Amino acid sequence: MRESLVKRLHVPRALAGMALPYDVVEFDPPNAFVLEGETRLVRYRDRLEFSHDGSNTRLRYLAELRPRGPLVIGEPLLRIMFRRIGDDATRRLPTVAAAGI
Repeated sequence: MRESLVKRLHVPRALAGMALPYDVVEFDPPNAFVLEGETRLVRYRDRLEFSHDGSNTRLRYLAELRPRGPLVIGEPLLRIMFRRIGDDATRRLPTVAAAGI
């Protein structure tokens, strides 16, 4: 259920040159938050979960991306492409987090 703290976010992420608008659909500080959105070509959901790991914080990031419209036909190829993008982003997360970006 979306509550009044749901805010429309325009995150500077892009897919084929499109900005992807997000809604905050779950906000459970300091444990997790979930963002969802859709365009005419894609639906997406990002879940970020935080947990203690000694004196550090562990981040678990789950992303779902589902093609819509004409992109549905290319879903198998898109799945491979998005997995590569996700794997690359995952490898870079520790560096980005350490830099405080």
